[in-house]
Amino acid sequence: MKKLSNVEIINHFINCGIEYGAYVAEYHGRKTVFIHNGDSVASVAYFVGESAMECLVIVKPSIKKELLEEVAKKEKLDEAFKRFLQSNRQRLQ
Repeated sequence: MKKLSNVEIINHFINCGIEYGAYVAEYHGRKTVFIHNGDSVASVAYFVGESAMECLVIVKPSIKKELLEEVAKKEKLDEAFKRFLQSNRQRLQ
């Protein structure tokens, strides 16, 4: 059963073969920000009295897998759309 919905990519890139990103998705009915840094994925949490540096929580492997699968689908669709626009640029003008 899916636990995430409405996944949006804020930023996603690959540097030296390592994947990074920032995403927002609905998790338990609330918008949640996720940070992807190489092999780890964390969500932003709010701990009263702690610095912002302490406000990331590593997510469960199942949530990480679901999030990265959704991101991969969206990235694939975005790339296909960009290729479509490039190949049909003159017809669309």
